[in-house]
Amino acid sequence: MTKFRSLAAMLLALATFAACSSSDEVVVETTVGLTLTTLAPTQVRPSGGDASTTTTTTTLAVPDEIQFAIVERVAGTGGDIVVVLLDPDSYTSLTDIDLVGVTRDIIEAFPPIAQAHIVDSQAAADAVLLEDKTAAQKSELADHYFLALDDGIKVTFLGPFASFGTDILGS
Repeated sequence: MTKFRSLAAMLLALATFAACSSSDEVVVETTVGLTLTTLAPTQVRPSGGDASTTTTTTTLAVPDEIQFAIVERVAGTGGDIVVVLLDPDSYTSLTDIDLVGVTRDIIEAFPPIAQAHIVDSQAAADAVLLEDKTAAQKSELADHYFLALDDGIKVTFLGPFASFGTDILGS
């Protein structure tokens, strides 16, 4: 996500520089993160009539910034166990890549992490570490428990993401 932001900022700076340094009239209109509209240099018709412009609109796919909170942390000798609650209002879609990204962010920002459990409902967060779960808790986890991290590197996708299986976090 950081690379995308850097690229977007660089493109915006380049477009601004081009608009300021060219002798042709260039208009740049930007809505940060969503739409970039540029107008080509104004062309004057030979008859001296109205000027014409060409408009190009590009919609940039900006990934949602997924918000999360560590709602439970259990200290351990080989690393801590954390329960991570995603804020469903902070994303419009969620992929396995998003979940791995959040996992990496947590490992880097809140070490040492040996286990992580990523959910998107408070009820799932309350149930994930329980030994004996009720049928209602199991149902909640089936729908809202997305990823388990073990040994600090082994990712197991769960619930709606179970079809992605397991993976090992790379460096």
